[in-house]
Amino acid sequence: MLTKMTAYRNITRIFYAALAMIFFIAPLCPAESDPESLDDLWDSMWDDAQEIVVVTVTTASRTSKTFEEAPSIVSAITRDEFQKMGARTIEDILNFIPGFMIGRSIYSGQHQTINARGRSSYFAEGILFLVNGQRINDGISGGAVTSVPDYPLDNVKQVEIIRGPGSALYGANAFVAVINVITMKASDLDGGILSYRGGTDQGHYAIFEYGKQLQDIVLTLHGSVTNWDAEDLPQRDFTQQGMDTTGVSHVLPYLTFTTNHRYNDRKNSDAVQIYQIGASAGFKGALLEVNYDESDNKNHWGYGARKGYEKYRSIFKTKNVRLGFRYENQVEEKLKLNALAGYFYHEPFARDASVHTFHDDFDAIPDSILVNNWFHEEKKSRTYNSEISVVYQHSEAHTAIFGVNAQRDELNNFVAGNIVSPEDTLPTQSDKDRNYYAMFAQYTWDINQLFSLTSGIRFDYFTRSDSLGNRDGSDSRLIPRYALIVRPDKKWTIKLLYGEAFRAPSLYEMYVEDFGGNTNLKPEKNRTYEAQFNYKPTPQLIFSTAGYIIDIEDFIYYNGEWENVGDYYSEGIELEMRYQPSRNLWAFANYTYIEAERGYWNPVIREIEKRKLEAMPTHFLNFCINIDLFDRLNLNLNGYGRWDWSSQPKISQNLSTEYLESRIPEEYHDVIEDFPEVVWFPETNFPDFTVLNFHAELRDLLPNATLTFSAMNLSDADQIVGDLHNVAPAGISINGRQFLAGVRLNF
Repeated sequence: MLTKMTAYRNITRIFYAALAMIFFIAPLCPAESDPESLDDLWDSMWDDAQEIVVVTVTTASRTSKTFEEAPSIVSAITRDEFQKMGARTIEDILNFIPGFMIGRSIYSGQHQTINARGRSSYFAEGILFLVNGQRINDGISGGAVTSVPDYPLDNVKQVEIIRGPGSALYGANAFVAVINVITMKASDLDGGILSYRGGTDQGHYAIFEYGKQLQDIVLTLHGSVTNWDAEDLPQRDFTQQGMDTTGVSHVLPYLTFTTNHRYNDRKNSDAVQIYQIGASAGFKGALLEVNYDESDNKNHWGYGARKGYEKYRSIFKTKNVRLGFRYENQVEEKLKLNALAGYFYHEPFARDASVHTFHDDFDAIPDSILVNNWFHEEKKSRTYNSEISVVYQHSEAHTAIFGVNAQRDELNNFVAGNIVSPEDTLPTQSDKDRNYYAMFAQYTWDINQLFSLTSGIRFDYFTRSDSLGNRDGSDSRLIPRYALIVRPDKKWTIKLLYGEAFRAPSLYEMYVEDFGGNTNLKPEKNRTYEAQFNYKPTPQLIFSTAGYIIDIEDFIYYNGEWENVGDYYSEGIELEMRYQPSRNLWAFANYTYIEAERGYWNPVIREIEKRKLEAMPTHFLNFCINIDLFDRLNLNLNGYGRWDWSSQPKISQNLSTEYLESRIPEEYHDVIEDFPEVVWFPETNFPDFTVLNFHAELRDLLPNATLTFSAMNLSDADQIVGDLHNVAPAGISINGRQFLAGVRLNF
């Protein structure tokens, strides 16, 4: 028997299927049968055989390089590619990068986090995010995931990714990867673009872009509205086992924990609203950029909602203001000057967490409490950043880069309150700040046609202090990098890379006392060894094989408080292929194999041990096939799969004798030796999943218009990912199937 919701969904699917037929099939049908049309179509698929489009990247070396020339392992997705793939946000792009995976963070339930080469954390603070070379990692968490994965694609020209450390050029957070968003220039737009896509899950994606160049003056303006509300997302059922209380039940009332929490028949949802507006103005070599965005996220934090309480959702809000100034001047033929200055105001974690998201122990709490929140917290940060660098090209074979950098992070005001137990209201914490000062240099020597050598080094010194200016710590790091590129012939390129990186503990990890802040944390240190082999047998086909080893010391992890838990080790293989036999057909695919382990604190033996990294897939596969028919209809099928997940082991505790004796009356101490192990959560295994997306574009049916249709997650795969930093093994669900239809206008 169909429910109203099921019937509505079926009708919606039929409606969008009909739209697809009207928009994309009918206009292509000839008035009369044409027996030669299929032959013409087949011939057009293979005409104009051409070399794979050469894309240059600047992130890897701060100078323009091709993939083969760049002294790092790099990826890039262009505007033409992500539009034809139907990408909605940066998240949809990053899922196709080798070794990358996007998932929800159970810490706040709303924001996403990014796994890169097996390293996962609350805020992806080991990944540096840049927009046109300007860092947008916030001063609180050190990451940028509260805004970046859902980042709209208005004004985005290209996304460049360094898969590996970049600290020798970019400093503290360029630990395992660097992501640089390159925006559209006025000359790229030369007019305006207006696009809208709407569909299921209350999906609305509206984008406006405009750019104009008037002699030496350049102007751009862009804005977007993003909205969706996905309901009834899958949430795994499980029961917190507690412990076998046989023989000890009479002493349980004296202890501060309970047993057998139930997390069954849960519901989850994910709602996001994002508003963004930005502008830039430039004159000759100077450019000023301004951007404002805010988001409103609603989610069932962690375990999902109890049946009947779906209407209560945690709320997570962010506001960001970014100001950036860039100046470039070709002082003379061999010398180029670059200057950057930026201001980033970040207001994340305006968070209201609802009670219903926890276990059924809260059943007795009345709706008058649930309508409010379990707790509320706010944080604000400001980051000031400036940099001056020069590029000196002594000759075609010798290029040197020198630069200095200064950065200041300020954490302002943290407030939290517990509405269920007002006596637990947390005090306002004092303001904190940190200063970075750095010098860096890089030298590239193209020895001959066979060899090219790049070496670089960066010195960072950073301090931290409280609101009164009292310094409470400092540290410094010297970070090298080396890259040897060998080109035996035009078909082969071999890269041998070694790089170090460091990640200073974030202000959040050090100072947020109610979530385990620890001022004694040491910076993480990363040594990465990489090798890549590129083979281009024809101008239309390229293969790439890369292998890496990541060795991290003093890995920072949350175990009730933030602490250095020992080492982290990851190794992997990345295989890539790209094929473009003609301008009408192109495809790419990549596969990644990852094994990782980390140190963890074993409370039983009270020592740090190593174990396989939990809740992590071993196999990553991504692909995309694009076909253009009749120079009017573009069809794209893409997808990704994650398989063979490592389990999350059971979380248990052997209560210490001291703990039991302090809480149980002396007459019951005879049961202490027989006290059972407390199993907080059982071992959890995560399901494999495969996501398939389809996107179509029809051009020239209307003047200056492109009609679009997307079916995202066609099979409605249950994407459930684990979270490494919380004791809830239910897994976090990611959005399901969505249908979208829209139009893009050029004017």
